[in-house]
Amino acid sequence: MDKSKKTIDDFGGQWNIHGQLPDDFWTSNEMLLDYLCELVNPREFEGQRVAEIGSGSGRIIRMLAAYKPEKLVAVEPSPSIQVLINNTRDLENFEIQNVKGDQFELSDFDTILSLGVIHHIPDPEPVVRNIYKSLRKGGKFIVWVYGIEGNQLYYFIYKYLSKVTKKMPDPLLNILSDFLQSVVYCYGQVSRILFQSKLPMSDYINNVFNPCSRTARKYIVFDQLNPEFAKYYTSDELLDLLKVCGFDNIIIKHRHGYSHTAVATK
Repeated sequence: MDKSKKTIDDFGGQWNIHGQLPDDFWTSNEMLLDYLCELVNPREFEGQRVAEIGSGSGRIIRMLAAYKPEKLVAVEPSPSIQVLINNTRDLENFEIQNVKGDQFELSDFDTILSLGVIHHIPDPEPVVRNIYKSLRKGGKFIVWVYGIEGNQLYYFIYKYLSKVTKKMPDPLLNILSDFLQSVVYCYGQVSRILFQSKLPMSDYINNVFNPCSRTARKYIVFDQLNPEFAKYYTSDELLDLLKVCGFDNIIIKHRHGYSHTAVATK
């Protein structure tokens, strides 16, 4: 089985365990604003044609729907689409395309987002080219990916731990994720109280991870350790990907010293 298909299947199994959307910081508008890093005001989405690539359980889609776009499209390749359907039944002017990111069909969209997805695609160029083609002139592609800069210690731990966790049955990984989320939570507390949040990844943990509920924190850990493929991008690698796919007006921000948010305008 190739890495792309295995990764899609991994996420399908993941949502069968973590498909519910808790009502906490993880699903809040504040989280969406944090992803956007003040590069885009989401109020712009009102009345727009907006799509999300890699919608998973529908968490981001529900955030976007609150801004009342004229049309909202979720693109999700997993066969385990029922969780997304269940979580979006009440949304208006909404549709789902159950296809891969290089196969969806959209035209003249104002904004396309892909938050936490591109870094799980072994060959992202055809997907980003399709996104470029699907935007109107002046339309925006908003992308968030894992970053490597300032994140080397975590990446070192992840690289070796994930060799084991990728092979774990999902129920066993879920138990391990619950234990690890408590370790990370305590690390954040110690960093904040004793070291003024100066330890590695303290900013991300104390401003994003720890404000989430235990259920959401467990999901975040599971989400890191489960997928077959994940790439940690340098800002230059992300810039090069966007440029080669046609974008030339690009702004990138290093989010919490952990990841990259980019806005690319056609």
